[in-house]
Amino acid sequence: MERKKATAEQKRKDVTELKILAMNMNGVHLKRRKDTGEPEDDSDDDEMGDGWDLRADATAKLRTGMLIVNDNGYAAAVWEELHMSKKEMQALIGMLKRLHGFEAFGTAGKYSTESGRYTKGVLVMWNPNDLLCEEKEIVQKHRIVRVKLRVMGDGSAFNLVGAYMPNQTDPIEEVDESYELLNLHATPDVLIGGDLNVNIGDTETAAGRWLGEVIEDNQLSRKSEETCTYEKGKVMSCIDHWLVGRNDRQNKCRDNGSQNK
Repeated sequence: MERKKATAEQKRKDVTELKILAMNMNGVHLKRRKDTGEPEDDSDDDEMGDGWDLRADATAKLRTGMLIVNDNGYAAAVWEELHMSKKEMQALIGMLKRLHGFEAFGTAGKYSTESGRYTKGVLVMWNPNDLLCEEKEIVQKHRIVRVKLRVMGDGSAFNLVGAYMPNQTDPIEEVDESYELLNLHATPDVLIGGDLNVNIGDTETAAGRWLGEVIEDNQLSRKSEETCTYEKGKVMSCIDHWLVGRNDRQNKCRDNGSQNK
């Protein structure tokens, strides 16, 4: 019996839900593999290599993060607060592709001369079997990145913005700059995910007022759960959010709860 080929419309109807994750990594790093010699013997100055040459290995914390994304079937993920240099992030991007087939794009952390460490940093990754990347942009160094992704199943496109926003105690100039840029990218087809470092409804801080204005002015819909997204001892907060642009995706997107680390 001859089987009829599925039409493009039928294929679009068969598309299942795509899961997208936002996850604060709170500092994560690669480590040099023990069997790769000494860094000073390398022909370049990339201690961790490019992620493909096996110079770098994943720490237990990084391995856990990768398995959460891969084993739970996420089509895309936003990682915030990686605390990585540009070279280390490039090695991570290569490792994600080599080990799990994920494409990725990000902005490295910011180096502090006082502490000798990197802070901030955002990475967006996606499964190329589910999503095709058409555009990539660093909206703000160390804090905000944007990728335009097209769903392979139905052909629809959206802008995924990953953000690690200023703390409520950061200088007002930093808060203003970051939220002005976030506001410019709060388009109707946007999904904004990440650690926004402010509670919804906060009107006491500049960051809180800014977030409220961005949501109201662009008619964004918050899809994150109302329970705390961070809890350690007596410290609890709800500062990690998913915001959805004003299109028909607002009614289709839903919060699927928190992912255990």
